[in-house]
Amino acid sequence: MLARKHATTMSPQLRPFAPRFRAVSSGALPHVSMAPRVRASPRNASAKRRHDGESPDAGEKRPTRRTPLLVALAFGIGSIAAPAAAEAQTTNESQMWASTTLTAKLGGAEARDHGPVAWLDLHARRGPDGFTGILRPALGWKFSPSLALYGGYAWVPFYADDDESKDVQEHRAWQQLVYQGKEGPLLLQLRPRFEQRFRPDEDVAFRLRLFGRLNAELWKGAPLAVATWDETFVQLGETSWGAPGGFDQNRLFLGLAYTVGELRLEPGYLNVAIRRPDDSLRIEHNFALNAFWSF
Repeated sequence: MLARKHATTMSPQLRPFAPRFRAVSSGALPHVSMAPRVRASPRNASAKRRHDGESPDAGEKRPTRRTPLLVALAFGIGSIAAPAAAEAQTTNESQMWASTTLTAKLGGAEARDHGPVAWLDLHARRGPDGFTGILRPALGWKFSPSLALYGGYAWVPFYADDDESKDVQEHRAWQQLVYQGKEGPLLLQLRPRFEQRFRPDEDVAFRLRLFGRLNAELWKGAPLAVATWDETFVQLGETSWGAPGGFDQNRLFLGLAYTVGELRLEPGYLNVAIRRPDDSLRIEHNFALNAFWSF
């Protein structure tokens, strides 16, 4: 009766709420807590997702003070995990490498520090599957006692042991800039090289090579030194014969250098890491003997 009386006497603006008043008077509404409602913050929601095994939102802002440390840690883990992953796909082999490099001044004694120069390097490499040779002549110009520019040609044949169809005849045009100098007991050399590679019935391929050397005398004026050098190869685009673009190979040498007059001999260990078309690596553990002669 009370609810009916209120419904008949209340103002027209409150009549739509009459059913609600009748429910209150009859006790039909559920209990409503009067405690203040706490709105979940993005941080609380993220914590809940982590607790439930989910990852935070990609757009969620994180504290920045630890970010450099976390990035460094991520790169550290990546540098360890990447070689470990590559190791599972790596094959190893051993080879014997020998080379001779000759440089000559063509302008006589009066052109000792500048003028025309000649270059020739010869290589013989014996691997488990065959033999590789290199004949690489060049002509250049010496701008100073430490800087020279060369351009030349290279013939690089490969002869397979078991199948002549696997033989490869590669021809190259190449250019290089050579910086070499001595700083106390140290012999320094930097040599960028650009190659244009030609094979029968294949497209021309382009490759960059960066070579760096550091030899250190064992004592002042000693004929014996520790010799180390590294050379990185970068293929400019995938070749038509299947070599992948980007990193191609790396060569790291560690040995001894023995100098007699203008002749320097360097025997030692040469590690070669070659990237294959499937992104796996072939690692070569080679004994190398290199001779250098300037006149």
